[in-house]
Amino acid sequence: MTTADWLRTLVALVGDLPQDLPEGERYRRLLHAARSLFPCDAVALLKLDGDVLLPLATEGLSRDTLGRRFKVADHPRFQFLLASGQAKRFDADSTLPDPYDGLIEGDHAHLEVHDCMGCVLQVEGRIWGLLTLDAVERGRFSDEHLERLQSFANLASATVGAVMRINRLATLLQTERLRAESYRRAAGQPERELIGHSVAFKQLLKEIDLVGASELTVLITGETGVGKELVAQALHARSGRADRPLISLMRILANVTDDSGPS
Repeated sequence: MTTADWLRTLVALVGDLPQDLPEGERYRRLLHAARSLFPCDAVALLKLDGDVLLPLATEGLSRDTLGRRFKVADHPRFQFLLASGQAKRFDADSTLPDPYDGLIEGDHAHLEVHDCMGCVLQVEGRIWGLLTLDAVERGRFSDEHLERLQSFANLASATVGAVMRINRLATLLQTERLRAESYRRAAGQPERELIGHSVAFKQLLKEIDLVGASELTVLITGETGVGKELVAQALHARSGRADRPLISLMRILANVTDDSGPS
């Protein structure tokens, strides 16, 4: 691949970052680019989850690879990559077992992997996972490929970071939608009526009418069960914000007993 082809592929991936793309499509484009940039038969994106690596996307590996959980302690190559913190290439005669042996698709399905490279992906200052590239022929990967893989790792990390940020925003948006819906429903609830005939009660209604139309801050006090919430709703109904939802906030105060006695 020429330098111009390399740059065109990278520019296309960078152009994808601000686009509104599904998570799976972003990963598919990332791995497709990796296979076009490097002479590999398979590429995989694995997320570190505790002590296991979970394949999120693969190309060139058997379908059941996505359903596997690779325990890091059981795979020395994964351990080595995670500990190195940078792009690494394994010698073709490495004695470390390859986790993808027998998983390559096509005519190579039952052949062992001979050439392997991988790199750590760091997102927001922490190790997120791995990008691995494998070939069934010896000598596919060179030192130049290794150097380029380190540069590609930065773009891969940016892609993963974009997915994480978009997912967080989507979760926040859904939360806000649910909150807005709860407010909308609360605003549509009928006002519960204050009922009473005593002189004190009639005075209370006058004060509610007087204060409700003002911008004053009101403190409602009283014992539990006397109807403070009903008074608050009545004040809201008479205020200039009656067409907006009434939001209730609860604060729990706890008494802490110090058994050590006076100091």
